[in-house]
Amino acid sequence: MNLVSDFRVVLEKLHRRHLWKNFTDQNQLADNECGLVVQGGIGDHILVCGLANAVAQKHGSHVVVAAHPKYEFIIELFSSVRRFISLPARLTREVVGAEEIKCGRFAYAYYRGNDLFRVAGYNNFQLIDAFKCLLGLKPENMLEHPRLPCSEELAAAETYLAQHQLTRGKIAILCTEAGLTPTGNVGVAFWERLSRTLTERGITPILNQGPKSSQIVGVRSLAIPLPLFRAVALTAGHFYGVRSGICDLVCDLDCHKCIIYPKTKYWFGSVYAWANFTKYCLARPPSEIILDYASEQALLSNIRLGLISENSS
Repeated sequence: MNLVSDFRVVLEKLHRRHLWKNFTDQNQLADNECGLVVQGGIGDHILVCGLANAVAQKHGSHVVVAAHPKYEFIIELFSSVRRFISLPARLTREVVGAEEIKCGRFAYAYYRGNDLFRVAGYNNFQLIDAFKCLLGLKPENMLEHPRLPCSEELAAAETYLAQHQLTRGKIAILCTEAGLTPTGNVGVAFWERLSRTLTERGITPILNQGPKSSQIVGVRSLAIPLPLFRAVALTAGHFYGVRSGICDLVCDLDCHKCIIYPKTKYWFGSVYAWANFTKYCLARPPSEIILDYASEQALLSNIRLGLISENSS
């Protein structure tokens, strides 16, 4: 039985090498291009692409990103990424590429294990610092700001919301789930009470329907297309979400935002990493509120104060 299992592992490894060789043969890089293989979720792709400018400056090159095709819209937000290449489906979860970034080849721009990742949260070391280490950058290297939604995207967002009988500036997008960060005790009951609070203020709550979203009583849900999400959030006017990659996607937008950090922690072996380790900045506007979940009552009170302040300004 073990022999059969070992044989399958060897075959998988050979097959992976074959796929990777075919990919690199078909997508050869120029001598002045650095290839970055990006994996993970939305936030991971934003971090790598946001640091592409620093990578390009360090190596005197252009940056090419290879990733799952569903993340191509993120690459298009950053001018420092020269072009995008879709990874074959079989390679989107595999560790492929060199460890060190060099011109003319692809490097793996994600974790090869949990060692660096689980340091996040210790002594103010954050995810952005982990990615700087992965990419061989210096602590002072800064993230590039993503481009703002263009007029065509804003017009498409207006049309999208109008099709659902929603009024611009009076909509609150609720993002209740996260792909990696545990949502802790920020449950459905909280979102139902928040929705009532928003409705009392004349704001229509809309649940951004994800694969794990639980329905909120009395709240409509929409599966907002990710490539249009930034424009929709900006047009909607309000965003509320537990800490996730979606929060990174909208964090630079000048709309009213409340990012909630659940009272929870990760467990990796013998190391605790608190879930509020990613409060990094892309130049956050003053309209954003970042709240730790201490108690539901305190959180809702803070949100009400924010709404009152906004309505009086």
